Amino acid sequence: MKKKILIILGIIVVIAAGVGYYFMQNQNSPSVGIDSNIVDEDQKEGTTTLDSDRVLVVYFSNGGNTQKLAKEVFDQVGGDFRRIEPTTPYPEGDELYDYTKAEQDNDERPEFKDLNIDMSQYDTVFIGYPIWWYTYPQI
Repeated sequence: MKKKILIILGIIVVIAAGVGYYFMQNQNSPSVGIDSNIVDEDQKEGTTTLDSDRVLVVYFSNGGNTQKLAKEVFDQVGGDFRRIEPTTPYPEGDELYDYTKAEQDNDERPEFKDLNIDMSQYDTVFIGYPIWWYTYPQI
């Protein structure tokens, strides 16, 4: 009886390994036969360039990661570069998690320093912010 159970388990393991191998081999093959690197000439003609005098890159960053990304966008498109800063700085370390969670739970909107921005001067605005508690920060 034990011998039959071992044989059946062995067969199941071999089948499972074969199925797993099959799916691993086909995982990297494209599901559609379209080369996404090919750009149609009509698409090239339809692209527009940004007037860097009318572009604003504004961001909020507490840890510096969003600031790096915003700087990269700014380096690519030019324009004006502004940081959103809270009037009362956020705490650091583990205290930040509890503080921002309470902000989210209480729907608090902290005040931030004036950015001195006239929005009528801009055609394009890039806004960068981190994701806190699975959504945008309260600031």
